[in-house]
Amino acid sequence: MATTRRALPAKPRLVWAAVSAALLPWCYANPASADVTANTLPTGGTVVAGSASISRSGSNMEITQSSNSAILNWQTFSIGSNAWVNFIQPSSSAIALNHVLGNKGSEIFGRLTANGQVFLSNPNGVLFAPGASVDVGGLFATTLSIADKDFLAGRYNFYNAGGAGSVINQGNIVTANGYAALAGPQVRNDGIIVARAGTVALAAGDRVSLDMVGNGLIKVSVDQSALNASAINSGRIEADGGNVFLTARSANALLDTVVNNSGVIRANSLVARNGEIVLDGGSTGLVANTGTISVSGVDSGTTGGTVKILGDRVALLPGTQIDASGDSGGRNGPRRRQFPR
Repeated sequence: MATTRRALPAKPRLVWAAVSAALLPWCYANPASADVTANTLPTGGTVVAGSASISRSGSNMEITQSSNSAILNWQTFSIGSNAWVNFIQPSSSAIALNHVLGNKGSEIFGRLTANGQVFLSNPNGVLFAPGASVDVGGLFATTLSIADKDFLAGRYNFYNAGGAGSVINQGNIVTANGYAALAGPQVRNDGIIVARAGTVALAAGDRVSLDMVGNGLIKVSVDQSALNASAINSGRIEADGGNVFLTARSANALLDTVVNNSGVIRANSLVARNGEIVLDGGSTGLVANTGTISVSGVDSGTTGGTVKILGDRVALLPGTQIDASGDSGGRNGPRRRQFPR
């Protein structure tokens, strides 16, 4: 059910202090910008690779993509609460990479939709605000950068070009049998992310690579640590029949909490595929959990999935609930554990 590299630390007060400290910087990380009005749309869009066109009507914008891969540069990429940006792509495997070259973060308050996959790269920060609605085939939102030649060659290697900000979701992100990934030095989900039979990943570090596994699944690895790296979930993540990864590599971990779940993470098993949840803080990180983790098999004939909690220090604190039970038993028999409050 749960795998750890090291036992619970012997000083719970220090653990609680580290957990609390991990939450403090986020209080000031995402103020609503006065520049984003209700009808705000992305500005300064140009197509620099592939084939695509951009059209605008009132508070709606359409990006029509005819090549399988396209790169668009933007001065700003924010969406107001009454605005809608829609990507029309040739297939679910098509990808549009959106670079933001200006000095303002991306703040999504309205709708972002696509029948394919959308990469959004803005080193100044990315915020999906409360009320934001994202419905795409796949989403990779990051403050890390990628070279155009690597993207066009299918090498999705992202790096911190200097001063990369945080990625925060407070809205509602849904992918249709695809993936949703947030990547940067600090990433956080306070909202809802759903990727049925797909992958949800929160990856914190200065270098992150993305591999397309197929069937809606991806593999995300953190290849270089970042100062004050953290991957935090206080919201709800669902990936039934798929997998969820919260991964962070901190260059100054010590007693910092690099992975923290106080919300709900669910990857319940489907008949065709079990779910998997991994919380991974690396060889120096503290991983803390006070929330709910479920990989149960609730449908007839299903078994429970897999939970891995990995780190130099692992704290399963009061309030923790882990469920890997199944209708036909857990993978090694029924597994359900609750930690008293």
